[in-house]
Amino acid sequence: MGDSSIFSSPNYKFINASVGDLNEVQLTGITNDLHKNKSILKFAEPNVSDGYLFIKINEVWGTTKTKKVYKILDFIVELLKKYTVGFGADCLHCGSLEKTGFYNHSNTGVILCVQCFERTKASVNEQRYKLQLLQNNYLLGFMGSILFSIPAIIGWVLIAIFIGKIALGMVFLIAILGDIGYNKFKGKQTRLTPWIIILSNMMWILFANIAMVTILLYREGLTIGSALSGTFEFENARQILNNNTAISFILAFFVWIWLLLTFKKDNLEISLALKVA
Repeated sequence: MGDSSIFSSPNYKFINASVGDLNEVQLTGITNDLHKNKSILKFAEPNVSDGYLFIKINEVWGTTKTKKVYKILDFIVELLKKYTVGFGADCLHCGSLEKTGFYNHSNTGVILCVQCFERTKASVNEQRYKLQLLQNNYLLGFMGSILFSIPAIIGWVLIAIFIGKIALGMVFLIAILGDIGYNKFKGKQTRLTPWIIILSNMMWILFANIAMVTILLYREGLTIGSALSGTFEFENARQILNNNTAISFILAFFVWIWLLLTFKKDNLEISLALKVA
């Protein structure tokens, strides 16, 4: 199961089930039953091909409730039982059929025997420990975000100098480079991470707008010092600064939403697969 990209229109959740090679009776029966029940269970056009059963749940007016997803999952299970579509209950690693169980391995479903589960659990714990050693603190990640954004700031200022235009489109590049810089410097990965990147973006965007207005005043014949103070003292300059900063933040907002929605903390774990009520 999973979610579509935030850029999909409409957004949707999907369920993808492995069904293996189906005979003609199974394929026809499953396909017909899916179409008969799609309006009742409220999912989009189903697809059964290449050994998989794919169902899409469109989200036009809001997110899909967990209860609805489980209802569709239960229907799929019963449907596959009805047409005797089995699954391999052998261990993913060693092929054993004894004492196997269903496990959630870092958001992926796997079937493992007891011995392979214990080995996998030890491996996951070791990987998590190594990852914690590799990750630095928030400050280093923040510095990386700041440093990587510099080329975009330079480009922004150069455009203002030589073309005389306010390069608001560079705000997207600042936000993206800030994210890359944080990860390159191995900043700590927690739920706080995207907010730290956003903070560095805000600082640079504000700096870039101040620099642009200062340069425009300098091109009018003021000294650097007078241009810098005039950015805040002259009413027209202050209005330009406020307007451009506001527009910059509005444009950056969409990138920040993308950062917040797509951020995924490292989820190394293995546990029994359970149905959450």
